[in-house]
Amino acid sequence: MRLICTVLFVAAVFASTHLAAAEEWTHLWGSDQRGSVALPTIAEASTLTFDVLWKRPLGSGYSSVTVSETRAFTMASEGASDWLFALDRSSGAEVFRVELGEAWLGRSGSRDGPMSTPTIHAGTVYALGPFGNLLAVNADSGDVRWQSDLAARFEARTPGYGFSTSPLVVDDLLIVQIGNPARDESVALESQPGALVALKLSDGELVWRSGYGEVETQVPLIATLAGRRQIVTSTAERVFGLDPESGNLLWQFTVEPRRRWTMVSLAGPNELVVAGSRGTALLEISQGADQQLVAMQRWDTNVLRGNGQNSRMPIYRDGYLYAHTGKFLSCVDARDGSLVWRSRPPGGETLIEVGGHLMMLGADGALVAARTLADGYQETGRITVFGPERAHTPPTAADGILYVRNLSEVAAVAVSAATAVDPPPLPTAVTGSTRFQELISEVSAATDKRAAATRLLAALSESPWLDDGWLHFLFQGPVEDLVIQGDITGFWPTKAMSRIPGTELFYAAFQRDGLDRVQYRFHTFDEQLVDARNDASVELPEGEFSVWTAAEWSESEVFETARQLPDPATDAHTIEIGTRSVEIHVVVPAAVGSTPGSIPLVLIPQGDEARSIGLWNRALARLYADGELALSPAVFAFLSLPDGVWYSGGVRWLGENLKGRIVQFLNTHYPATEGARSALVAQGETARNILQVASDPTLGVDRLVLQSPYMDPDLRAQQWPVFLDSANRSLAIWIGWGSHDGYDLSMDVDIARDAEDFAAVLREREFVVEAAESPGGFGWLRWREELPEILKFVLAP
Repeated sequence: MRLICTVLFVAAVFASTHLAAAEEWTHLWGSDQRGSVALPTIAEASTLTFDVLWKRPLGSGYSSVTVSETRAFTMASEGASDWLFALDRSSGAEVFRVELGEAWLGRSGSRDGPMSTPTIHAGTVYALGPFGNLLAVNADSGDVRWQSDLAARFEARTPGYGFSTSPLVVDDLLIVQIGNPARDESVALESQPGALVALKLSDGELVWRSGYGEVETQVPLIATLAGRRQIVTSTAERVFGLDPESGNLLWQFTVEPRRRWTMVSLAGPNELVVAGSRGTALLEISQGADQQLVAMQRWDTNVLRGNGQNSRMPIYRDGYLYAHTGKFLSCVDARDGSLVWRSRPPGGETLIEVGGHLMMLGADGALVAARTLADGYQETGRITVFGPERAHTPPTAADGILYVRNLSEVAAVAVSAATAVDPPPLPTAVTGSTRFQELISEVSAATDKRAAATRLLAALSESPWLDDGWLHFLFQGPVEDLVIQGDITGFWPTKAMSRIPGTELFYAAFQRDGLDRVQYRFHTFDEQLVDARNDASVELPEGEFSVWTAAEWSESEVFETARQLPDPATDAHTIEIGTRSVEIHVVVPAAVGSTPGSIPLVLIPQGDEARSIGLWNRALARLYADGELALSPAVFAFLSLPDGVWYSGGVRWLGENLKGRIVQFLNTHYPATEGARSALVAQGETARNILQVASDPTLGVDRLVLQSPYMDPDLRAQQWPVFLDSANRSLAIWIGWGSHDGYDLSMDVDIARDAEDFAAVLREREFVVEAAESPGGFGWLRWREELPEILKFVLAP
């Protein structure tokens, strides 16, 4: 009862003090289209305080929150559907929800749910679902005033992440960016139906259609440039302005093909910032001699780079641009695009500007504020709102309240000026062993720090340096900032390295914790680097990594010998399936007869990696030649699958064609495999996706090998039950993982934890399971050590 009273009291205070002004944030980028709002009460504050007013669960999705009067609106997936949610601003309670359509399932690394953000205007909410269903909803009652299937109505091609734009209200029109239909090469792009539609607010009737080009997440804006009010936006090929009344083209600017511009934002007078995945440009719009509008590029830089999402829009304030690029927050001079400063903290991806402060939801679930100043990153406050789950959604601000969400929760947080003077301290670095700390202190205290740093590197010639159970990584070079990535960071995440002031020496320390071999590399802002002080490296699918091995470690005799062998002869085949090609390299290391059903078939979907990195083809020749394992004959098919096969229905395509075309083809060329036992062997993300294929009992797979399966939360929630209910109980499953396998807490991924959990669930369902953890990290370097055990498993009677 006491808790309930407290909540009601906070809600009452919230309603009385914050909603009287009824400030609104009606569009993805606010009512001013700039991602900015004034808040005089904090404008001069050097320190801010935050107070979480309410927080509640919400389904998965990337939609931001828009605010009008007493309601907050956003969109998310729950169950089998995507929904428009109306929440009470004072408490977060659900007022109503409206179904948008079938739930959009994540792909290419994304999670489930809508990316578009609803737009509010004059008591109506306009919401666009990922499959193109556009709804006009009464903001008070939730009644649908009208709706339109844009994909069917305009033959609009569904973008890779679904319809992700946000509707724009201009006068009595609703502007929606839908993209051209699927490209007909025989028709000039300019002659195809337009990429933007203008619909009447009253009933959704088409007024005009204009513009051209492919779209993904672009969001149109309304602005007055060179004295002309216009709609501005971008497509993959160009940036352009349109007359709002007619849709007529006012000007356009063609971009470099490599840029693939993804979003447009407003800067100074008559200026547009156009940001893409590989760079950012500033355009100035002016009137030519014939009174026609023209666009001139003032500068182009790769200092600011987006990631293909509309959530990465740069924020302009007082002549400077602020944006996240990769792991860094950057400040750029809008006059020439030059870098002013760059900072690691606070991480994250999105930001808005409130009263002279940048507001960001950091990578660790913290809401962070920093001043918009040209003299460096100055944090003014932070509060932990969510757990360490990565957030891709920009905050929203109205009446001194910030509305933030990640992929599972939404919250309202009040911000105000504080009386404290000093900002909160930043985390301190872990410096490693006692001896290493002493060495770093000596360099820091030296008169000639650069010379002392060089002497330190010469003294610690082994890289990384092992001391008292700590691995110490050092890098010296003219770089602005540096992070390290590898087994010791969870493979995908990175850890910032510390720099000794006055030197170019960076360092980081990690406890060895039983590791005998570590793969790692360094990242600057622009490139990935191997350790110049370590000659050992390996080329992985993710790029080149340096490799450290302990003195007591030795490679298995199998691969030490196999490394010296030439690639054995293979039977190379190509199968054309529609517009896709599948290359197959078959290794038959022992005599194979023609009796159907006598020889196992081993299918390896990552065929190129298994041969080039895993050296499996050489190891097979070596293992069969020495006879130590007494392996029975088998046909090993290394598959080279077409790009994108795991996404956009590709897994279903593989499942259908694996049994329908690929296996049939192999049975024809190797008759002994027809009707025989077969095995699927996969690693990492492919091991995760192969579950969808292996769950089909008609495929005939009776052995499944999953090495370091990358299982995200959606897989655990959705695919595990499907597999457990569908797969044949006679299927035997081998699962292996490393003690230091890949993990990413911001994505709730921990390979070792998830593999162990999956093995336990399989045993509960009475599957035949062999599961084991071994020392080591993620990927092929460790997996090839497991080949003898895998072969004994897949070839066992």
